Amino acid sequence: MSKYYTRLAPGKHYHLFNHAVGDEVLFRNDDNFGFFLKKYGIHTDGICDTLSYNLMPNHFHFSVRIKSFQDCITKFEKVKEMPFNSQSHDISDFLMERFSNLCNSYTKSYNKYFDQKGVLFNDYMKRIEIQNEKYLCNLINYIHFNATHHGFCKNPLDWKWTSLHAFLANKETRIKRDEVFEKFGGIKEFKVAHAKMVTPLSEYEFI
Repeated sequence: MSKYYTRLAPGKHYHLFNHAVGDEVLFRNDDNFGFFLKKYGIHTDGICDTLSYNLMPNHFHFSVRIKSFQDCITKFEKVKEMPFNSQSHDISDFLMERFSNLCNSYTKSYNKYFDQKGVLFNDYMKRIEIQNEKYLCNLINYIHFNATHHGFCKNPLDWKWTSLHAFLANKETRIKRDEVFEKFGGIKEFKVAHAKMVTPLSEYEFI
């Protein structure tokens, strides 16, 4: 199996990302960006915690931690309205179904809104397991600088659709802010690490 299509498993961290098909645009205006985040919250509720994100006009990045096996089972039983049976049900398939439903649901609404038809996202959302905290911190930094990386702005805070704003504000957020600060060694260390963009680790090709 490709390193970009690892199976999702409870308790593990992942880099999730997807790109629009061809020259298509995923988000044309603020309403589109906001609507996608709302859909994301609905479809991922109960299955993962979000550590960071960034939405670009034609792609997105998320770093997440899948919730515990028991939490995922609880969500499965609530969604499927049936008891989870390990012999007939696969929790990894259920997790991917939630993310697939997110993209499909958004696509249907997007096509209706813009009176168009067809596929919007690439076939499969890419997912890479993050196996150590150093890489996870570099990934979070990379995600927050993605808009500058692609030339949309010079300062990452000038880009509206990034979780970086949640880390630097005192407002309530669903982002696991305190947990991420702890992984960086504290708020001060987080800010120092975000003073400049790190070079992405060479073993992965980021979009």
